[in-house]
Amino acid sequence: MFQENKFNTNACGDCLKKCEPFLHLSEKELNYINNNRYEAKFRAGETIFKQGSPTSHIISFSYGLAKMYIEVHKQRDVVMSIVQPTSLIGGPGVYIDGRHKYSLSALTDSLVCFIDIHAFKKLVRTNSKFAELMIRDISMKDLRLMQRLVNVTVKQTQGRIAEILLYLSNTIFESDKFDILLSRQEIADMTGMSKEGAIRILKEFQKEKLIKCDAQIITVLDKKKLFEISEIG
Repeated sequence: MFQENKFNTNACGDCLKKCEPFLHLSEKELNYINNNRYEAKFRAGETIFKQGSPTSHIISFSYGLAKMYIEVHKQRDVVMSIVQPTSLIGGPGVYIDGRHKYSLSALTDSLVCFIDIHAFKKLVRTNSKFAELMIRDISMKDLRLMQRLVNVTVKQTQGRIAEILLYLSNTIFESDKFDILLSRQEIADMTGMSKEGAIRILKEFQKEKLIKCDAQIITVLDKKKLFEISEIG
């Protein structure tokens, strides 16, 4: 279970993990947010929120990593993205029906800040710069999801796995050697493949010396070739 921290060690004004829109709030507005939020710690594997649950809070991710996924009825999950620190998470349900349209679970021990939805909406109404940056943030997320959709529907299996490995190496871990954290099934769920297909491609890449797999540790050996495979699809 998560551990709630109602007595926050860092006030919003002192927080070093603010996402960009919050950098444009006044001291008064930051104090207002600070009085309408709480922090919670989650262990790896715990659910932060569940698809279909009420969107009572906007989530600001302070540290750790989490996976965002859609639960498809009687089928496997669809992993949409990996959530990193300073990400702001709400989703379309905030302004539609007040329900989460996907689930979020911690991949590592994580610290999350829950901001009351009414306080958040008040800032959107009263601070135009904050609202503009929120629209920009949503637009960037939409672009990334559109690209993911193209990758899954157009690229061949090798291209999909290459794209995910580059995404993890360049964007998430910023290193050629990393603990992938995801199971082979979750990799398959990110690429629209079967688990067996994902394992087969990873073995092929290892045989061709594009990557090295040591249990959960992956080392990218030939990033240029992976990029070529990803581009060709």
